[in-house]
Amino acid sequence: MPVKDNKTGFLGSSAFSAVFTENNKSLGIEPPELEQRIEPHVPIPPEMIHRGAEILTLFRDIRIFEVFLTRWFEVCDGITIIRPIYGVWIRGIQQEFDAILSQHERVEDLYGLSELVWRNTQHSITVDGTTSTLEWGARHTGRHLRWETLGALCSAVGLIAIDMSEYDSAFNSARAKGIAKDKRTMTETIRKAIEEVLAFCRYCETTTDVYVCNLYESVLLLESLRGDAYSGAWHRMGEVVDTVISLGYHQEKRADVNTPFYIAELRTRLFDQIYGHDKNISTFLGRPPRLSHRYCVTQLPLDLSDEELCLQGAELQTAISRLNDGWNSDNRFRRSTWRRVWAQHARIREDILEIVLGTSVEGMATKAEKIRGRIRQTNDSMPEFVKADVIEILNNMHSDVHPLVSQWERERIPLNTMNLVWIHGGIIHTEFLLERSLVNRLKSSDVSALIPKARALLTVILAAVSKRDQMRDFTIDMIALLVAYGLPAAGVIGVEMLKQEQTREYTPDILPRSKVIQDLSVFVSALATVSPGEGNYTICDQGRKVLEKILDKILSPQPHQPATGIPHNDLGNDTSLYFPTGNDAEFMQWLDNLEWERGSLFNQ
Repeated sequence: MPVKDNKTGFLGSSAFSAVFTENNKSLGIEPPELEQRIEPHVPIPPEMIHRGAEILTLFRDIRIFEVFLTRWFEVCDGITIIRPIYGVWIRGIQQEFDAILSQHERVEDLYGLSELVWRNTQHSITVDGTTSTLEWGARHTGRHLRWETLGALCSAVGLIAIDMSEYDSAFNSARAKGIAKDKRTMTETIRKAIEEVLAFCRYCETTTDVYVCNLYESVLLLESLRGDAYSGAWHRMGEVVDTVISLGYHQEKRADVNTPFYIAELRTRLFDQIYGHDKNISTFLGRPPRLSHRYCVTQLPLDLSDEELCLQGAELQTAISRLNDGWNSDNRFRRSTWRRVWAQHARIREDILEIVLGTSVEGMATKAEKIRGRIRQTNDSMPEFVKADVIEILNNMHSDVHPLVSQWERERIPLNTMNLVWIHGGIIHTEFLLERSLVNRLKSSDVSALIPKARALLTVILAAVSKRDQMRDFTIDMIALLVAYGLPAAGVIGVEMLKQEQTREYTPDILPRSKVIQDLSVFVSALATVSPGEGNYTICDQGRKVLEKILDKILSPQPHQPATGIPHNDLGNDTSLYFPTGNDAEFMQWLDNLEWERGSLFNQ
């Protein structure tokens, strides 16, 4: 049976020690006690104490962090840590260290506290099956304060700050306390602090659950600040995957005498997020996924609320019993709802990526048909509230007429709507990716299945864009939708429309000219709203330029050409126009390869 060694991490059934550990029980050998990673008497270098004290200066007024967290939970859920835990951490820091943090005059005044945090971080956190969720949270704060706790607080503030208005009063408070002068410097200061905290944890060889949460959320922060194609985010994601494998998160996760229910559920949710994000980033960059279902136990998290995860005993069992096949029966969108949906589709996405990025085309059509069947089966198995018409929901965001919208708390309507857009956009994108891979890999000219998926995907994105003002608290999500789903769909539609314009062979049943031009024009306008400094600005700006070129070409008077004999100088090898390597980074690569001033496709 696989085990986890404190020094080396997870060891599977083929490991060097497997033959011994598998027979320990039958031989009457008890497993050795795990050693501490670093003995308590090991001194912390003075420079590390100083660096830690500099991080602590950011917490001179813990109430500022509380303000940002309040903003976050007003509009959305957290990423990995549930809301009540943040409250435990904030209160623990206030009660124990508020005076020294708020009254210190020099960095040196915080050396004692820095050393305490270092010492705590060197030690493992001890829990068993009876440890409550809030008790677990308390073991990370107060006199037990750890670097990964401070990193998690910084991560939360960084992620919410990106979406907040520059004129929000929270930034005024941060400026008054000397933390940062504006939003940009605030997010950059927080990012650097997170990098420092991660370095501290690596120095202590700390790989706790909260550290993994820090590590994963740092990927999301890097992508938000630098863009989804940022190489640093890609490499950091590799570190995340390596870490969860070494901790054994890829194996079955369950509550037992050593593992409280909340920890088992946290690990299940966290691994699902990482597994799903691995498929997202692999799709976007056209790179093989790092995690494979062949070596992982993928479990669906229970669709419980944050408050329900803090229950214990009979109350917890009652909450679990109210679930309907694992889904909540309240028709409410929670972070766990989205995780359950995407965990199932990420598994399908992995099989599609094998077709898209694989080296063999043998039996591809048969494999594709089986995947279509699995997509239908998976979608049909979802609860009715998940299958709600996303366009109808968008049209009724501020209406009590729609039965589903009327059940939501008013302040949660933008969040729930954005979740639905991501859910349905992701499902359509999965189908779109499958059809596009068949066109590319089989060198097919039949786009009758691809174009409807591209148009359906673009329709959802444009419907969401039309509600940009109502979902202003989700600017980063909206930009990510434009890049991840909108650009590939608009690119396929635009290229096919251009081809039809040049060949005079139209398919108005699947590509109505007037409607397509209107949709592409609206999408171009949406790309133009992304400002310099936004993480994905470069991608959006280049996408806008090429789509404008396509529209100019379509709308410019063209000399009549026969239906047969496509001029080589206009289209060349037309199959290359369908992104031949079949990945969502191709659009960017295609843009990079266009020689705008030297007779490219759009300059002839």
